[in-house]
Amino acid sequence: MSKSADAPITEDLDWREVHERPSPSTMAIEPMRREAKEVTTAVFENNFNVDLDDALSSRSRKLQRELERRLGITYPDCPQCQTEGEWGQEPGEPLICYVCWEGPPEDIRHEVHRQWKRIFEVRDDE
Repeated sequence: MSKSADAPITEDLDWREVHERPSPSTMAIEPMRREAKEVTTAVFENNFNVDLDDALSSRSRKLQRELERRLGITYPDCPQCQTEGEWGQEPGEPLICYVCWEGPPEDIRHEVHRQWKRIFEVRDDE
C-alpha cells in the first residue's frame, strides 16, 4: 500500500491509504496546498463510497487546519452570533456561519473567500 500523498484520488483508492498519508505537520506548504486542493475538489465533485468520502473529508480538514495555522489565517467573526470564524460553504450554496446558519454581509464574505484563496493558491516560488 502506498503512503504517498501523490497517489491519485479515484474511486479505487483504498480509504486506509488516506489515513496512512504523511501528517500535515510534517509536510512542506506547497505539497500540502496541492493535496488540500485535490482532496477538497475530489470530495465535492465525486460520489465515493462512505468510507473513502469520510477519510477524504477528514484529510481535507486536517490539511486546511495545518495550512491555516502555518499561514496565519484568521477569519472574521460572525456579526449575527459573534462566533469566531466558523464559516462554511457547500458547492453552489451561499457562505454561512456554521453556528447560527446566517449568511454574512458582503465585506465578510469577501474576506472569508480571500483567506480561502490564500490556503489553496499553489505557488511554485515557495
